Amino acid sequence: MRIKKAFFMLIAAFIVLSLFLFNFAKTSASERIVYAYATHDYDADNSSYDSFIQNESNINYVITFTYGIDESGNLNGTENDVIKDEAVKDNVTPLLLIHNMRGGTFDNSLIHSVLNNVSARNNLIDNIVGAVKSGGYKGVNIDFENVGYNDRQNYNQFLSDLKSKLAADNLMLTVAIPAMTADSPSSFWAGGFDYAAISKIADKIIIMAYDQHWSGGSSGPICSFDWLQNVTNYALSTIDKDKIVMGLPAYGYDWSSTGTTSVTEDDVKILIGMYGGNALWDNVYKEPYYIYYKNGVKHTVWFENSYSFKLKLDYLSSVGINSISFWRLGYESQDFWAAIEGNTVDYFGDIFASWARDDINDMAMLKYVSGYGDGTYRPNNYITRAEFVTLLLRVMGISEEPGEGFWDTQQSFARDAIATVKKLGIVSGYDDGSFRPNNYITREEIAAIIAKAYGYKPYSNSSFIDINNSFAKYDIIALSNRGIISGYDTYHFMPKNFATRAEATAILHRLLKK
Repeated sequence: MRIKKAFFMLIAAFIVLSLFLFNFAKTSASERIVYAYATHDYDADNSSYDSFIQNESNINYVITFTYGIDESGNLNGTENDVIKDEAVKDNVTPLLLIHNMRGGTFDNSLIHSVLNNVSARNNLIDNIVGAVKSGGYKGVNIDFENVGYNDRQNYNQFLSDLKSKLAADNLMLTVAIPAMTADSPSSFWAGGFDYAAISKIADKIIIMAYDQHWSGGSSGPICSFDWLQNVTNYALSTIDKDKIVMGLPAYGYDWSSTGTTSVTEDDVKILIGMYGGNALWDNVYKEPYYIYYKNGVKHTVWFENSYSFKLKLDYLSSVGINSISFWRLGYESQDFWAAIEGNTVDYFGDIFASWARDDINDMAMLKYVSGYGDGTYRPNNYITRAEFVTLLLRVMGISEEPGEGFWDTQQSFARDAIATVKKLGIVSGYDDGSFRPNNYITREEIAAIIAKAYGYKPYSNSSFIDINNSFAKYDIIALSNRGIISGYDTYHFMPKNFATRAEATAILHRLLKK
């Protein structure tokens, strides 16, 4: 009888524990736990709320940037009840953020004053616990920054005392700390943070792995891959892995001699549309950057995009860190969420702003195209004649075979591909018997080769006014009739222009779908 009673008590305890854990934080299907920061910087700023509503199914914890403090330990600020209430309704765990910002910056003198005054410190703890409980939050996120080494001991004591009071009500203590690659007691910004000591106190520790280069310094990556690895290695050596939440950026900076502004991936797309050029990929830092000129002033932009973001996510998963946060909701593009879900957004680091992005991704997914060893596709680079006929054969499903090519193709990587298209009568080369494999291919040459390969003939007129003198006039019309090629506008095809890798890929992708 006692055994039976104990069995039912065990089952009941299991059910209660399961319900508690379910309500404490939901877990995504991918096992990745997401902490998302939400702000409301001004009355019309709804970007965090809009992003939260759109993506809450992928969010486990939402941290609302809410209260600052004063020297007496009082709180000041306004709660973001709209996001908090929505979170509670949809089983997303809301956390209240407490910060030491004053006058637009994290104030060292303010936090020093509070931490060194026992009365103010205790008052702050009571106010935090009261705000968490009265507001219906499940815990707090302490985001004190610019804490010096001389405040380290008092900071740890503050966390320990706060943890004791929160734990009495099953409330959670999370702490945001600066990213470091080693203990840094001499750092004015990070000297107050003892990773190992904080690990013994907090439930979760959010390591802010961003602002490697910041708005007040020189230009550079926001979170380079090698820096993230070093930050992660140090964190794993000092903090319980289960407590680590790696904070990643969803933004970048635009540096110039006239000042620095924050930007998002979508902002960079707008800049590219306004000032031209293309974002480049740095394979050492594994982060994109963009350089442009405005009114004669050079601007250097480093930023995070979905490709670099996913590289970081995959790395963190490989070392067993599945909890992440990012700053902040509303900065990220929707592609970031696809990356969080584990999907491949882009196959290359430099195509996010390309007009042919979808074509390139589809062709890469189908294994028709590949990029360079540095993770780039270089969509705006011109494509050579050898490269194009190689891709064409793949799309046609024809295997390359050795054979008689041209006198200048024997040393080409595409020797067999060129020999194959010659044998099939798709190409005939130049009058001097050459193929010129390394020459860039023109748009009219592409039209002529495809029309010959598929036997396409025109069946209606064309609106292009610049093709009358082209040797491939009717080939261009034939492909235009079928929607395989298009012009720069309704009336201009630019037949003599060299074709870019983006243009060639888009044309072959359309051809593939016919």
